[in-house]
Amino acid sequence: MTADGLVVRAVSLALITLLTMTRCGDAPESGSPQADAKTDSSPVTGASPYWCELVSREDLRLVTGVVSALEEQRSGWLEEKGGCLVRDSGPAGPLGLRWSRSGGREVVDRQRKKYVEYGPERLPGELGNGFLVHAPSHADDRPYYVVSTFRCGRHDPWLRIDVGEIQEERSYREDLVALMRIAEERFGVLHGCEPGPLR
Repeated sequence: MTADGLVVRAVSLALITLLTMTRCGDAPESGSPQADAKTDSSPVTGASPYWCELVSREDLRLVTGVVSALEEQRSGWLEEKGGCLVRDSGPAGPLGLRWSRSGGREVVDRQRKKYVEYGPERLPGELGNGFLVHAPSHADDRPYYVVSTFRCGRHDPWLRIDVGEIQEERSYREDLVALMRIAEERFGVLHGCEPGPLR
């Protein structure tokens, strides 16, 4: 083979290699994990059915991105108070929830002191006296935490929600406020009272 032929062949091989490398860097095809990883930014709506009677199942999926099989476990779910976990195969599960009809002010004050190092942020006044916080090394592996005490009829109940994860590109502040707002509304429906700020 002549010197000119060798040059042509070398150039051809280089072009083929370059085209192959460029093709490998193309955008992922639909159906690949990278292509399907886009976060759903839809707002939470409170649509039924519910986990623990207070958190929409669809909202939990939307906020956390968890699509695996989940199981609800209640503990001491009585007329005056209750605790509930939504579990998956992990040790903590994506959702924890507790409530009681009494002791709200003390609970919120105690929890605010407990989370002070993480900079708890006050909830909007119409949701009562409460705060939200992201505490990465706290809260039993459910680091997104919101708690509030509010007026509902003759009682000042308190309600706590902790979430294991919130999808990237979503605002955990907006999601926690919305989850609490809907949970308080649901609490009012279930207990026959109108939720509102403390007097």
